[in-house]
Amino acid sequence: MWGHEDAVLALSVSEHNILASAGYDGIRVWQLPTGTPILAPHADSALRGTVSALTWVPVAHDCDVLLYGTASGYLGSWLKREGCDTAEEGFGRCIGNGGEITSLTTTKDNDGSFLVAVAALDGILQVWLLRGDNSMEGKFSLQLDIVPRALCFSTDGTTLRVFGLRCGSILILQSGSGDLLTRQVIGRSIIGGVAVNPCQSSFVVDNTWDGLDLFELSNCHWVRSFLTNETKFRYPKQVAFAENGRAVVGGDEDGNIYVFDTTSGSELSVLQHSKGASVYTITTSSFGGSSWIIAADSTEGKASFISSESAPFAGR
Repeated sequence: MWGHEDAVLALSVSEHNILASAGYDGIRVWQLPTGTPILAPHADSALRGTVSALTWVPVAHDCDVLLYGTASGYLGSWLKREGCDTAEEGFGRCIGNGGEITSLTTTKDNDGSFLVAVAALDGILQVWLLRGDNSMEGKFSLQLDIVPRALCFSTDGTTLRVFGLRCGSILILQSGSGDLLTRQVIGRSIIGGVAVNPCQSSFVVDNTWDGLDLFELSNCHWVRSFLTNETKFRYPKQVAFAENGRAVVGGDEDGNIYVFDTTSGSELSVLQHSKGASVYTITTSSFGGSSWIIAADSTEGKASFISSESAPFAGR
């Protein structure tokens, strides 16, 4: 899929197989698996900043909200209705002091609305309530003592994990109030990028050096490492689980995508996404009875190619 004129920094796939991709030149929306572009509002990066984070929220059976955050601390939304060829622009607001938004995550609340957690590079963390009519209500805002890289709600939505960028610290907060419950540290790995598996038993991080490291979620004990090519630049790379947690996926700065078996640690496949472009931006999804990897070029100043392909996974 071609359409971006610069690096892509974020990818997200909705429950209706709509891919949103974003970066220095705004947001594009695509229908999967065909890759057909969908008309969408213009996210003006000159006014709102480079789009740095994305996530879809299934607010109704026929409607998804796309939340996006920018490098200027702007939080916005688009509304995509099933069967409609266009996306509609929703709310927009500035978060905290205007620091780059590094992570967005959501979970369903007891009343059918959604809790939305948003974190910024300046350490600001906010939790909002997103209702079905696309309105937002603030729950709390606080200043963290770490730089947040990734966020994850617990399965029941009562706690929120905050993974610190590069420092190895993980904060566990009460999701309704922001009260600190405990602090954990992983001693083996720098946290460049992070993904939590669907059953929330483990998490994988990009160590920014020579691959990925797997840890138990409950106690942060190291389980195993997945080795890739050593990097020249210690830039944080996104990682993902696939096949309901049975496989781990990550990219490198040489255009490769690695697929590992989570249990054995064995390398299942190395896919060539592109030549001469870094693959720091990656996600996974399931549609058409298959698991898919979606990856994008992350080299600044070059037109970006987005690939979507099925690959051999554990158990296949």
